[in-house]
Amino acid sequence: MDVLRNGDRFYDFEDVLKKIREYEIATNTNFYRRDSRTIAAARKRGIKRNIKPELLFYSITFACIQGGKTHKNCSSGKRPNQRTFRQHCSSSISFLLSSDGHYLELKSINNGHNHDTSEALFKQLPRERRLPKEMTKEAESLISLKVNKKLLRDHLEQKTGKKVSLKDITNLQTVIKNRSKCHDVASLVKKLLIDHGTIVELFASEDNVLQGLFYQDKEMLQNFENYPEILFIDSTFKVNNLRMPLYVFLVEDSMGQSEIAGLCFLAAEEQQLVDHMGNLFKKFNPSYQKMKMIMADKDFIERETFRSVFPHSSLLICRFHVLKIFRREITVEKMGITSSQRNAALELIQKLVYSRTEDDYQEVYKEIEEVCPSAVIGYIKSNWHGIRKEWVSGMQLDEGTFLNATNNRLESFNQKLKSVVCTNATLDDFFDKFRPLIRTLRNERDLAGAVELQKARVCQFEDDSPEKKYITYLTDYAAKFVLINIKKCQKMQISTEEDTGILYYEDSYGKIALNDKKCSCIFNRSMSLPCEHILVTRLFLGLDLFDASLCSMRWTLSYYRQKMRLLSTDKSVEGHVICSTVKEKNGPLSEHQKYRKASVITNQLASLCAEVSMVEYKKRIEQLNQLLTSWRSIGNSIISDISISEDILHVLSGCDQPGFANRTADNSTAYSSTAYSSTADSSTPISGNDMHEQGFNFF
Repeated sequence: MDVLRNGDRFYDFEDVLKKIREYEIATNTNFYRRDSRTIAAARKRGIKRNIKPELLFYSITFACIQGGKTHKNCSSGKRPNQRTFRQHCSSSISFLLSSDGHYLELKSINNGHNHDTSEALFKQLPRERRLPKEMTKEAESLISLKVNKKLLRDHLEQKTGKKVSLKDITNLQTVIKNRSKCHDVASLVKKLLIDHGTIVELFASEDNVLQGLFYQDKEMLQNFENYPEILFIDSTFKVNNLRMPLYVFLVEDSMGQSEIAGLCFLAAEEQQLVDHMGNLFKKFNPSYQKMKMIMADKDFIERETFRSVFPHSSLLICRFHVLKIFRREITVEKMGITSSQRNAALELIQKLVYSRTEDDYQEVYKEIEEVCPSAVIGYIKSNWHGIRKEWVSGMQLDEGTFLNATNNRLESFNQKLKSVVCTNATLDDFFDKFRPLIRTLRNERDLAGAVELQKARVCQFEDDSPEKKYITYLTDYAAKFVLINIKKCQKMQISTEEDTGILYYEDSYGKIALNDKKCSCIFNRSMSLPCEHILVTRLFLGLDLFDASLCSMRWTLSYYRQKMRLLSTDKSVEGHVICSTVKEKNGPLSEHQKYRKASVITNQLASLCAEVSMVEYKKRIEQLNQLLTSWRSIGNSIISDISISEDILHVLSGCDQPGFANRTADNSTAYSSTAYSSTADSSTPISGNDMHEQGFNFF
């Protein structure tokens, strides 16, 4: 208690603070600056003598955090759980400038506390739980790595001895999240171009509002060039706070592994933007002409638009989404049918989806027409029957699909992506998390490739056996299919037509004409590998079961070795950023197009309503109801007649996203690569500094 005594002198304000801290530790209390008068304020009151500037204050009083100002309760009772430290404690410490202005003197000290001052309670005070700067940086680093909060709390306590709470860590997470809410396109592009060969295209509307960002690094470009037969595409949401859906492009390599071939953010799922995205992919990937299949889902916006961009490719619908949509649309309420009718219809529809041939499909479709209600039949006929080659298993699994009937590969990647990317992150934060993820996934693929080349498969087959030849010729992924088919063919019995002498095999799925080179079965058409039908024919004819011509080159070990990322020679290609303009189509819109454009804004309004407190939510719903009532009654309405909150007005006024100002790069920003500004019919080089001067706006 002798840390401070009346009459103590301090020749620097820093010394005062150090002594106050010692006193806090000795008395197990925290003090705050209750009131003070600076030297400048004292001068205004007529003090003219010389004063040491290091003292900062003419007078200053510190009070216990549980005293000082008298707390007046102004509560209305709506928030009954609020608490305060103020408990009328009289403890205080006062300092006054000396008459010669050379030091601050302790004039009075009151040690009387009216509350518990135990060490245990002292350590629980917010100021005592605060981490030092070095540990705060370490904690932020661990939080960015998504370390478990409970384990992190214990780690910090063990290292610092401070009683850190889970709430403290949550607050630190909030600080990190709020640290960078704005989007600086210049710094983002500069960061992306660090990787050689990266392509970034920013495209905006004619009034310079950002409409999308297309991204491909060198490995993504190479992935599609090596494996262009089938392209998986799907969108995922809530990975950026611009509410821009993220489209991911994905391919399958020789090992059956998924590789990312590109990313594209779009402001909205609209026709001209999807069309522009497809054309960008074509522009940067000349191997698109080898693409045979595109796997998407039925909800993929503007399917016909994407089909027109790639007319030579078949557009397939993910089987999982097909069944999901049927269950969603064929309901008791929507169709006006009974529960038993719905169950019977869905059972037949599942058979329809898994039909292996056109004849199987027609047989089940005829049964549906006989059994199901007219509403169900009408729905299938108008929405699905005409495009059955895109979703019926036996018809869609054609050359180049590699037995892929779903978009599960993309769903798996999206799950991994969302495990590392924060919900509603900035674009900068998104790429900060995405790039470590993609590097990790590539490292795992490279490791699998290294094992494939370095370690031979242990097997019981003789060196001259067809099994051993396929194992050494194909990748392990492809060889497994062939080995299974060799085992199957040895148990099969084939027949010969008496009239024609044609060999055939008949099973529960029907009769298949046999050939030693090609087969009409799903496996051979889809995988371009020898099926059991080809192998049993060769076995019957006495031919060698091994024939390299039966296997597509993409499945061979030599092709994989030639194309694998781990062994590729690094050709430094200069990356570049392109700024382009998406021109809106002139002319009247159809009812569907109007609906789609309006739904973009209404979806944003719904998000704005959902993100606020319940009190504000009720106000916004009331405002929207006023607008709805007005539009229904008069047919049109002037929004200014209704009192609508600022952020809702921002959306209604035509802005795609609220809360984002124009972002411009200062003149010191420079790019290592050339940038181009392009429109539909021209492109001109611009410098990195000029890119923002063109006026790109974030929503």
